[in-house]
Amino acid sequence: MKPEKIAPGLITALENYQQQGEKGLNLHLRSLGIINHPKTSKPYLAS
Repeated sequence: MKPEKIAPGLITALENYQQQGEKGLNLHLRSLGIINHPKTSKPYLAS
């Protein structure tokens, strides 16, 4: 993954998820349209 190709908001969401888990990801749910699917270990973007 090339950080220069990723939007700053997505990088922040990923860093928060890596550090805080689901709690950190919840901060970005509405603003970025991120869904944390319970069957996956990694977040994905809503389409």
